[in-house]
Amino acid sequence: MSAEEHELIRRKELLKTTKIDVSNKEWLYMLGAETRHSVAIEGIFTDEKELKSVIERADSSPGIDQRVLNYFRAAQFLYDMALQYRDSEQNPPYILLIRTLHSQLHKNITTHYAVGQFRKGPVQITNAIIKPPFDPQKWIKLWAYYIDHALENYFIHEAIARVHALFEAIHPFYDGNGRVGRLIINFILITNGYTNIIIKGLEKKERDHYYKALENADKGITSLFVNDKLPSLEDLSSTIDRGNFNQLENIIYEAMLESTNRTLTMNEPKEELITVPEAAQIINISQTAVKKRIKTGKIIASKLGTGTWRIPKKYLP
Repeated sequence: MSAEEHELIRRKELLKTTKIDVSNKEWLYMLGAETRHSVAIEGIFTDEKELKSVIERADSSPGIDQRVLNYFRAAQFLYDMALQYRDSEQNPPYILLIRTLHSQLHKNITTHYAVGQFRKGPVQITNAIIKPPFDPQKWIKLWAYYIDHALENYFIHEAIARVHALFEAIHPFYDGNGRVGRLIINFILITNGYTNIIIKGLEKKERDHYYKALENADKGITSLFVNDKLPSLEDLSSTIDRGNFNQLENIIYEAMLESTNRTLTMNEPKEELITVPEAAQIINISQTAVKKRIKTGKIIASKLGTGTWRIPKKYLP
């Protein structure tokens, strides 16, 4: 087991005893940050003041892009559902979910295509060289089967990277595939005992990093759609693995560390949270060493939007 796998498994075990409440104020602000980053990846920008209005009132205040509000509402609905599936043995209806998400993301928005319906023609992916299949319906069914296969054969951040890359390559809708894709991988993470992640995209360099990671991952997937013949799950998996997933896996792993750290930290009473200097004194190492251990995941900590590290005392090594 790698160090990365060990740290994620440790957090998953801790999350089992942590109550996740989608109406919790701290969690809503984390969801707000996810919303802001995810829509920014697709060129939809909103400032913190506008987002605060969405979080606190969840209404269509003047000047707020409807697409931002729709994402926030869709995520609330989806993640609440994911928590129910996390505690059950049922298999989620992935195809129904992505169609519903697409419909919710386009609520009160005029489009030239039917929302919630898979496209029936060609489409070009912005910032990508891959050419999606002409008819995505049979491929998206295969993608739904592949989810369980990936979760059984790869560690969680590796599986999520592959599931996400395949979905975005298939590009089942005319528009909104990025938002649907990022929402559905968070659904999968929550149902498997983790928390929703934030793939960063506010800065151009963050978006370029994400696009490049998907492009590198697509190198195997590109050949799948050439003759439009569906492969077996095993052949699909081996073909996907021809891509370079290092960058995308790292993005997801780091996002998972950050999100689980924040969830575990915000669920602790304030009096149980300590600072870096206090942690350094308790475990008898330098403050620099404490920060290094936070970065590598050995110490659970989060800034909780304050700019200062807060460390749950009970999780100190």
